[in-house]
Amino acid sequence: MRPERERLLDFVLGELGPEDARAVQARVDAEPELSAERDTLMRAMGLIREAAAEGWTIGRPAARLRWLRPALAVAAVLALAFAFLLTNGVSKSPAAVYEPDVALGYLLGEETTADGRVPRTGGDADAFVMRSGVAKVKSIGSTREFDLPAGATVPAESEIHTTEDGARVDLPDGGVLFMAPYSTVQCRVHQDGDAALRLINGTACTVAATKPIHLAVHGTDLLLVQDDGAAMLRKAQSDAVCLRGTLRLKLSDGSFFAVPEAERLPAACAQKPVTTKICLEDLELDWYAQMVYRHVRWEDVEWETPGTSRPITDANGDTLVYLRALPKQAGTLRVAFGGEAREFDLAAGQPLRIRLRLEDLGPGPALVVSPAAAVKEARLLSAQPR
Repeated sequence: MRPERERLLDFVLGELGPEDARAVQARVDAEPELSAERDTLMRAMGLIREAAAEGWTIGRPAARLRWLRPALAVAAVLALAFAFLLTNGVSKSPAAVYEPDVALGYLLGEETTADGRVPRTGGDADAFVMRSGVAKVKSIGSTREFDLPAGATVPAESEIHTTEDGARVDLPDGGVLFMAPYSTVQCRVHQDGDAALRLINGTACTVAATKPIHLAVHGTDLLLVQDDGAAMLRKAQSDAVCLRGTLRLKLSDGSFFAVPEAERLPAACAQKPVTTKICLEDLELDWYAQMVYRHVRWEDVEWETPGTSRPITDANGDTLVYLRALPKQAGTLRVAFGGEAREFDLAAGQPLRIRLRLEDLGPGPALVVSPAAAVKEARLLSAQPR
């Protein structure tokens, strides 16, 4: 179980101190996914109470909690299964509807599979491996550099430097490091066994897989944990960007602040984190696109009025539309492009990602979504992976 899930379980069981409990409560309030998981665990506790032969309270002795913890994990599964049966086999609103459901790339939501994953390209699952590009490597603290050819294993405690070309390095456990030209990254193994990366110069993007990645920007207070999804580190701007998924900043008191998706976090704010929304053009990802695509075109949907785009006249049969919705209340999201609207169920506070062929929604010329307020991201993508 990941650390934040373990803390959530401790919170539900009442085993956290007042300060830790307030920190977890604040994060649950801010993150719909954790709020939903908290509710599932609470329902599981209800099942245990009903099944128990005698009453109990969370404040009972530790011996009672020793059997409660594994029982709660099992009951959480039962609670989900029970809810499934009550709805006659109809599951809750999907987290993603991707047509086609293929991984086109790695960093942005519209590039992944419906479950947010990317394919692993092979190699040593327990090592750093140079996958593509041009780079040099040296031991941290050394002045002697060596060429780093594709397929080479990179020892831990190494520093990788790119010149006019970027590079891709596969991380232990399936993660990916993309380095922009003229960038320097130190690669280590964290004390918990996960990959640890420190950006010294330039720009780096990371994709987490089966385990978290520990991240830092040299000379700043940006110490982060990337649990899943993708992130960007930029030395010149002294910031970190949560491209998708879960990126957490370690605060001075040892707690964590979750960076919202599609927002940037500047350095020197670990005492009081403040983030701002970032647009696709601000990311400057041309170097990355050249590594993973034969050709690619991204653009944000421009809205004429809320929910209705300006005419889209240069789309082709390969153009995909990507939408990320975060509704405040349950309902239906309607998406059309001159043809019959597609409808998708919305659950309050639950994110929904949609990727569809634009031509499947009609002949155009305007994209129409309703309710407009639920849509937080809308982009067009046309790409051919390498």
